[in-house]
Amino acid sequence: MGSVIATWRAATPDARVQSSLSEYVQKLGRHHQLRRAESAGLEVPAFSRMLTAQRSAGLPSVPDERFFQNQIIQGRVVVNSDLFPKSRAIADLPDEIRLAVGRPLPDRETAIADAETRGLRVIREDGIGYVVLEKATLFGVDFRMFDPRNLYPGSDRLSFVFPRDTGWPLLDGRMVSVDDSAACAIYRSEVLRSADWHLSLPFVHLRYFAEEWSDRLFAWMQRYFIFDLIYDRYEANTDFGLHDSRMAEMEQKLGVPEARERCFTNLLAEYDAELAAWKIDMASWVRPESDSSIGNESS
Repeated sequence: MGSVIATWRAATPDARVQSSLSEYVQKLGRHHQLRRAESAGLEVPAFSRMLTAQRSAGLPSVPDERFFQNQIIQGRVVVNSDLFPKSRAIADLPDEIRLAVGRPLPDRETAIADAETRGLRVIREDGIGYVVLEKATLFGVDFRMFDPRNLYPGSDRLSFVFPRDTGWPLLDGRMVSVDDSAACAIYRSEVLRSADWHLSLPFVHLRYFAEEWSDRLFAWMQRYFIFDLIYDRYEANTDFGLHDSRMAEMEQKLGVPEARERCFTNLLAEYDAELAAWKIDMASWVRPESDSSIGNESS
């Protein structure tokens, strides 16, 4: 398989859950940035450098980590309806998730209709519905995943940010990706170019590196924070049952708090092991500048 756009949908109104999850995400983000700093000067294959240059052209500068501590955003806050699934159908979800949902998942048209009923402004453009708010409060963390190849600048951010006090209950507590005005300015959409903020479905662009690691990360989040989280990488909640059973076994031995901590520590170690393996592989792809061969890197 080639590259994949992985997405996740999750919502919790519980501020304690949001706060606890954010503490772990902050540790995870700092771990990635530490590995990024340690890898400064790493020799990268020429083909990867070319792709990075092409894909980063024109992108605004965004901090590698962002912390939203009840930050109030205001102006023209545009909310993308992609935060909600296209339909109510959840038949394709794993049994564990489908049974845990226990309530109808609002689809996009239902969500848009709800916004209109509440008197919120709705704009439709090219088949996409947007809800325009005046302000929102953001709480959470996002950060750039460190992939030593840096293949997808601008599409490598893991976002775990929760809106609060938006005036739209369906949005409150729903995990979002956050674009500021500089990021909005590069969109083709006229609606988004004129926005001060854009809240949309979180995603990350992956290609081989950290794909299965991401499955384990989101399975961990499901078990300990938001059980009806839906993570999609080729299929919904990949191998969740397998990862969940392993965490359950660890809980029997260690208890829930210790198992949660141990699983998180394992995630950091597993990421480091995969990163180290990729660095070794990349070293074998690098050729002298005078060598016309590019190596085995793929986009």
